[in-house]
Amino acid sequence: MINVCCGSGSTGRICTDLATSLEKKGHIVKIAYGRDSVSSEFERFAIKIGSNQNIKLHGLKARLFDASGWGSKNDTLKFVSWIKQFDPDVIHLHNVHGYYINIEVLFNYLKESKKRIIWTLHDCWPFTGHAAYCDAANCERWITGCFDCPNIREYPKSFIDNSKNNWLNKKNLFDGFSNLTIVTPSIWLAKLVEKSYLSQYPVRVIHNGIDISKFYPLENDFRSYYGVDRKYIVLGLLPQSCEYDEYHDIDRFTKLLGDDYQLVLYGFDDEITYGFSDSVIKIRSTKSYKELMLILSAADYIVDLSSDSTGLDNILYNIISKINTVTFFRGKSSEIGINNYNTFIKYTRLEELVNSIKNDKSVKKNNQSDSNVENGYWHEKNNINIIGNRVILGVASVWDKRKGLDDIEKLSKKLDDSIIVVGVTNRQIKKLPSNIISYTRTNSVDELRRIYSLADVFINPTYEDNFPTTNIEALCCGTPVVSYRTGGSPESATCVIDKGCIEKLDCNEFFFIEECEEMGKSFCKESMIDNYMKLYCDNQ
Repeated sequence: MINVCCGSGSTGRICTDLATSLEKKGHIVKIAYGRDSVSSEFERFAIKIGSNQNIKLHGLKARLFDASGWGSKNDTLKFVSWIKQFDPDVIHLHNVHGYYINIEVLFNYLKESKKRIIWTLHDCWPFTGHAAYCDAANCERWITGCFDCPNIREYPKSFIDNSKNNWLNKKNLFDGFSNLTIVTPSIWLAKLVEKSYLSQYPVRVIHNGIDISKFYPLENDFRSYYGVDRKYIVLGLLPQSCEYDEYHDIDRFTKLLGDDYQLVLYGFDDEITYGFSDSVIKIRSTKSYKELMLILSAADYIVDLSSDSTGLDNILYNIISKINTVTFFRGKSSEIGINNYNTFIKYTRLEELVNSIKNDKSVKKNNQSDSNVENGYWHEKNNINIIGNRVILGVASVWDKRKGLDDIEKLSKKLDDSIIVVGVTNRQIKKLPSNIISYTRTNSVDELRRIYSLADVFINPTYEDNFPTTNIEALCCGTPVVSYRTGGSPESATCVIDKGCIEKLDCNEFFFIEECEEMGKSFCKESMIDNYMKLYCDNQ
């Protein structure tokens, strides 16, 4: 494999994931790379191309003459000599830009070698005259021939515009292979390839995959957080507004239930106690649908305490209908949605309700302690003092204009929710509004998983991207993903909005944790590896 890095960054991790799996199947694998360090875990795969000094010289040449990919000639000649000695059956290209390899030397050798070539495109650079991405500028000049590049000041930055010659030289250089297969991580990029001079080659879509064993939702530590241990939880749902006389049976309800049951009341808009027993847990209304899901799913029994059919939010009924571990009791007169519930019991008198609860054997009870749960959802949310708040999250390895940091700031002025951004620099933190909770880039997967899991919505306002793995990571942690309609990002999103239209973000759209998790699992690392394995073995 040939890539700009080995084991670091998204493309470097894809290479080492593939190499590790191939090695387990008995194959011999090497990863030729140009930049960044390699951890000891992957040193057995790594073959360094050139020196850091020559990379700087290549970068300088690219900046002065718009010649990214045309430096590092001697380093590449030495590397080609090494390839001839290693004599691989398959050569798998990834990012061949990054100031570390000479594409003219490399591709002339590849044509002569007659080796089987697979080329995974991680951006648009292979078929443009300059830019790694072109959609933010709405540029399609690369279809027929580049000139006057609107992205000349973007990576790979240059003082002059040589995009016309670069496009022609790449077209000639990448032409004429009889054994080349193109792979794209997104359907979006595959469609662009079909419009480019690379359309002569077969194209396969293999989505990037992640290690789903490292990204999953936080445990629901409701019992340990609220100090409820080994009791049956009876959750009483209160209407959004009510008078004191609607509560007059609460104390009697508690006494009738007895010590084996814990009454939890949900729905207060204010701190209303009205002399209730201290044993009653009172939870204010939350703006967080994830909190609401976890409150409802922690219960053994849910009782609608509203006096009419309009007292409760319909979203409550929607969630309850999907929870298999509770029995739902609906009193008074309403018959709304009965058929949607797994277990529905109607009651008219308090004594009848209590007897039904104590005699109900239809579902598995949840009266087990979760006191051993570490870093659960409620404790984590309490640590940053955001219980009751809806949480909107953005994550990027580098936040810049292309990634939409300005749009996140704009959103913070519109909403009073808790907004978290991960991956910002210390300089950016100083400039961000005080109502944005900021984290610098973290190398801890577990820390990132916990942050993903706290969020109600993951927003990815990127203006240019291929197939962002942050979307998948958020989904696997049970968090819905809102993305701009850009690149391959919509292919792993639950909701898509037009670029720049952050004000149209609908934070009230509801998705179940399990639904998001299942969508994320479809992009597992194992599936990606299996698809590459099949591709390696085609016609062999």
